Amino acid sequence: MNITEIAQYLSGEQEVTPGKMFGWECLKVNGNVFLTITPEGPVFKLDQTAIAETLRMSGAAQFDPMKNGTVMKEWVLVNDANEAQWKELSRRAMLFVATLPPKTKKTKK
Repeated sequence: MNITEIAQYLSGEQEVTPGKMFGWECLKVNGNVFLTITPEGPVFKLDQTAIAETLRMSGAAQFDPMKNGTVMKEWVLVNDANEAQWKELSRRAMLFVATLPPKTKKTKK
């Protein structure tokens, strides 16, 4: 499954826009990233309940983008073995991030 398929699945629920995060394709709602696709698999921004549930999946882990032991606290990496869960996790991530304040564009000085 790719990011376009996930965006199509989510269409109609929120205004989802594509973008980049750390050079990888991502999806945003209200300017905030809720999903990015890394070489290891998709990474979802989730609420605490969803994080706990997702980390119980085999192959799921807190996201450590620099591979130095510093994890991004609301982000969970889910491997290809859990592809059947990606759509629902994408939806949960989108709905969670939609509750956050919209990101505003910074003006250049």
